[in-house]
Amino acid sequence: MSNANHIPSDEPLLETDSFAAELFWERHRGSILAGVAVLLLAVAGTVFWLITAHNLKLGAEAFFANARNPEAWREVIAKYPGTPQAADAYFLLAESLREQGNVEESTLTLEKFLQVFPGHPLTGGARLGLAENYDLAGKPNEALNAFREVQSRDPGSYAAPFAALLEGRLALREGKLDEARKIFSNLVSTYSRSPLAGAAGAQLDAIAPLLPPAPASPAAPVQTIQ
Repeated sequence: MSNANHIPSDEPLLETDSFAAELFWERHRGSILAGVAVLLLAVAGTVFWLITAHNLKLGAEAFFANARNPEAWREVIAKYPGTPQAADAYFLLAESLREQGNVEESTLTLEKFLQVFPGHPLTGGARLGLAENYDLAGKPNEALNAFREVQSRDPGSYAAPFAALLEGRLALREGKLDEARKIFSNLVSTYSRSPLAGAAGAQLDAIAPLLPPAPASPAAPVQTIQ
């Protein structure tokens, strides 16, 4: 019998790729649509976040650029917390309060800065400001501890030699000349490339006449020939 006269059997037709895809779609339509919806929501959320962050940055920059007094800096901190502009506003506010004689509030402002921005590059400067505030408030022990903390936390920071110089000057005011000499000498040797090394050297020259002369070395015994 020729193939032309062959009658097709009732065997099921083989599934084509197109049919398999349609079958897969019918079976998994719900989960696919749900996944697409989640993906679209994630993309939309990311775009919204980027736009919001950009607008926040522009707003903070514009607002900070026009801030000229403590009230305005407080408003920057309140409206744009966590931004670089808020960090700068903390510093300007603390400095302004110190100049006005409000040392206690200046100290609280710097402490708040350290809480909000613990990893900020200017944390050394904030601790240095705290030490100066303690000194101004007549708390030499707290100031001394703060100056030393600046140096121990990050000895390679820009604030460390400043803290050492101010620590030495605090020792001078308290009449601790030998301690001041040690502090200034250590600053000169440790931070020899810092401009503050010259200031420390000048302090050493100034206090040198006030220091007692170094004890003379005992003379070597004279050996006699028997």
